[in-house]
Amino acid sequence: MRILGTDQDCQKLFAKGQAVMNTYGANTGSGLLSILDASGLLRYSSGFVTNGKTEWVSFASRTLDGTSKTNLGGVTTYASGNFVTPGGTSISTGTITLNVDSFVFIGLVSSNGRMTAVGSIAPSAFGGMNQTQIMAAAILHELGHFVGALPSDGAPGQSGLSNANSETIRRTCF
Repeated sequence: MRILGTDQDCQKLFAKGQAVMNTYGANTGSGLLSILDASGLLRYSSGFVTNGKTEWVSFASRTLDGTSKTNLGGVTTYASGNFVTPGGTSISTGTITLNVDSFVFIGLVSSNGRMTAVGSIAPSAFGGMNQTQIMAAAILHELGHFVGALPSDGAPGQSGLSNANSETIRRTCF
């Protein structure tokens, strides 16, 4: 992802996770994304593995008209994957799953009982962004959790914490 390599403020935010990146043999956030993708630890799905089990938990399902029922764009889970480090050590690792049934891919979000284009909602962490930028921001948001550059979004239903993290990504990286 080019923004991780060219934007100094974004690089500075992700530098907080340099020790994690080093574990995977990556020097940058962009390098880590490539490694996670190649290792199957960056996933695109409508469900995610939780608690290290192979049980799939649905993010959401689409409505009959094809729109999304959820505003959950992705999730970072811990101890849900395996990775062999450059030194040959097998470690338990997290995974990043982006929800293909969410605003990240569909471009719509439920707002005041209506489906609305994500970038048109103001105030919003993604307000004014186009769909490509929203997808990139969602990936960066989850990568921020993965490397410890962003705090937890909290328990389900605590969207204020997630919105604050997304706003940090928008403000710092875009």
